[in-house]
Amino acid sequence: MFDTLFILILYRLFQYHLNNDLENRVSERTEEIQSAIKRLQEDISARESMEKSLRESEDRYRKTFEAAPDSIAIIRMHDGKYLDVNDAFCRLTGFSKKEVIEQTISDIEVIGDSADRDIFERTLQNDQKVSSLEIKCRKKDGAFLSVLVSAKILMYGDEECLIMIFTDITERKKIEAALRESEEKYRLLTENANDAIFIIQDGKVLFPNPKASELGRYLGGRPESSSYFDYIHSSDRAMIIERHLKRISGEKLPEICTFRLVTVAREELWVELNDVAISWSGRPAILSFLRDITNQKKLESKMEQTERMDAIGTLAGGIAHNFNNLLMGIQGNLSLIFLDEESSQKNYDELKSIERCVENGANLTKQLLGFARGGKFVLKPINANEIVQNTSKMFGQSKREIKIHGSYQKSIWTIEADQGQIELVLLNIYVNAAQAMETGGDIYLTTENVTFSESDATFLGLLTRKFIKISIADTGPGIDEKILGKIFEPFFTTKEVGEGTGLGLASAFGIVKNHGGFIDVKSKKGEGARFDIYLPATDEQNASEEVYIEELATGTETILLIDDEDVVADVCQLMLKKLGYKVIVARGGKIGIDIYNREKEKISLVILDIIMPDIEGGRVFSRIKEINPEAKVLLSSGCSMNNQVSTILEKGGNGFIQKPFKIKQLSSSIRDIIGCK
Repeated sequence: MFDTLFILILYRLFQYHLNNDLENRVSERTEEIQSAIKRLQEDISARESMEKSLRESEDRYRKTFEAAPDSIAIIRMHDGKYLDVNDAFCRLTGFSKKEVIEQTISDIEVIGDSADRDIFERTLQNDQKVSSLEIKCRKKDGAFLSVLVSAKILMYGDEECLIMIFTDITERKKIEAALRESEEKYRLLTENANDAIFIIQDGKVLFPNPKASELGRYLGGRPESSSYFDYIHSSDRAMIIERHLKRISGEKLPEICTFRLVTVAREELWVELNDVAISWSGRPAILSFLRDITNQKKLESKMEQTERMDAIGTLAGGIAHNFNNLLMGIQGNLSLIFLDEESSQKNYDELKSIERCVENGANLTKQLLGFARGGKFVLKPINANEIVQNTSKMFGQSKREIKIHGSYQKSIWTIEADQGQIELVLLNIYVNAAQAMETGGDIYLTTENVTFSESDATFLGLLTRKFIKISIADTGPGIDEKILGKIFEPFFTTKEVGEGTGLGLASAFGIVKNHGGFIDVKSKKGEGARFDIYLPATDEQNASEEVYIEELATGTETILLIDDEDVVADVCQLMLKKLGYKVIVARGGKIGIDIYNREKEKISLVILDIIMPDIEGGRVFSRIKEINPEAKVLLSSGCSMNNQVSTILEKGGNGFIQKPFKIKQLSSSIRDIIGCK
């Protein structure tokens, strides 16, 4: 029993220990399992987190891939198939993803040019990458685009792939081409511009165009190494510096200003400046456009002188007209006295002295009329070489101390002119040159054909472009610049009182102008003077000579004398009666028309004064011709034959006689019109 109890106790103890150990082991195993479960849960949680991060990363990649502005293509290396492309690639090439994926680069050749493909493949093979290579990309429709391609071999998953990125630069290329074209146009514009174009910064000339460089050399320096302001005339420098500072500060200024530059030869050069403030290299500067207007200034000066001379010419013409009317009264009465043998013999010397005074007065007024507008006598084609040679030969015989040199153009163009007037022009200039060379000297004569450009002819108001030029140069002391602009004014002279009339050059100026030409004078003190006479050329070749009847002719016809000047009307009435004519006098244009309208049947000739205060002669002539288209009219005026007279003659006027005239001239003119008797 003890043994049984002992065994039972031992069993119980064993069972207790066994249970206790089992519980401990179960507890430990439970803890292990719980720890393993916890670790497993942690591992699952971490994996889920990683998977979430991977999904988010893949999502971000996909979104980035699709949203990328550049075109991207992923190509598997071993078979050349497209694995993926983004939307930008589809927009660039025109293919859809469905059309591209799983196709090979041979099926869809994006690099359309074989030469581009060769460069791409060679670069990739050598460098394992390609960076910004410009190629032509072929679209689905066959069109080509300019793109930059970059490529690199990378692992894409478990596969080796080529990642290609395309950047469309078509628009950029267009902009670059437009920019190059614009720059080329600007370069061509600046390099070929007639204006000097340059930048001024800190008083220095920067980036001058060829015209500016040429101007700088003409001024005596290099624009890039000289101060811009050093070239400016001292009288204008302060004005231009002030303008420059105001322009830099942003003040509003007139767009254009004119000033003078001084050349290395100390000559003045007129220029026109147009400038604008700019920023150059981050600092203020001035972009300047400079135009040489020296010739324009000279032309403007000539135009101003011409306008002034026109005004003086109008005044001179009026004076000469009135003076000739007075001389007409004296000459007419002298002619009547000379017809009376008894009276003329009694005081013959005194009467001839009076007649010489009248002739001298008439010569003076002729020079005034030569200066005044519109004075031309008998026009005929003239050879300029002949008239220059003849006048110079005649002048040289009286001035042995002057040596005359001639150089004449062969086949000189013909001019249509009054030979006597042109001879007077030349002789007046010869005399002026000789008087300047008191101890002798040289006169150089040249002739040449000249053709003006259309722009110059328009600016100068010329009716033709073809002219002949007669140049008369002397070796005298020259003309002072202060008086150069006055030498053509009537009565201007540098001689002592009583030694000259001051009408020689004024007459020459007017005669040339009235022939449609002009005179240009170049002179410097101490360097002589040169007169260039320009006369319009003509195609006329044959000159016809006028024949004048010198004998005293009489008649018995009725003549209507229309003249508003009493002294002229009275003396002409007496002269006509002395010649045997019946005379009706009308002291004005209006009354003359009325008389002719009433007495037209018996009036054989009308002697019509051109200048009258109530109705001018041209209108009176037209009215008479309306009354009787066959009316014969002899025009008369104290002015020389001018455009007004020429116009009336073209309309049917029968002749012209200039006051003062002698009775023989009057009789010849009348018989030329109504026939000898």
